[in-house]
Amino acid sequence: MDSRIDKFMEIKNSKVGDKIRLFGQRNRFTVRARNERFVILSKNFFGSDCSYYTIIDFEKKWMGPDNLVFGMFDYLTDAEEALQELISGKIEVSRRRGISFEVYTRLYGNL
Repeated sequence: MDSRIDKFMEIKNSKVGDKIRLFGQRNRFTVRARNERFVILSKNFFGSDCSYYTIIDFEKKWMGPDNLVFGMFDYLTDAEEALQELISGKIEVSRRRGISFEVYTRLYGNL
């Protein structure tokens, strides 16, 4: 099986607390919240209080940050609340700043 598909399946089958390597970075993301459609991953930004995060939408095959301009969530601690907002449709994965799975794997080869 294609390793890109394996990585997507690893993420789709992950549990809260699992560590996932993305974007060829050395440090792994932590799965903070998930359901069948969405997985929210985040990590500390170089040990500071700031976080770096991405939301993966398996239904739309899209990944990226949320669509809020000034982000109202700290994805290290508020991921479950953000997941509820995603489910309800109050927020979504940014179309402007996100990227499709297909384009991402063509650009970077693998997650």
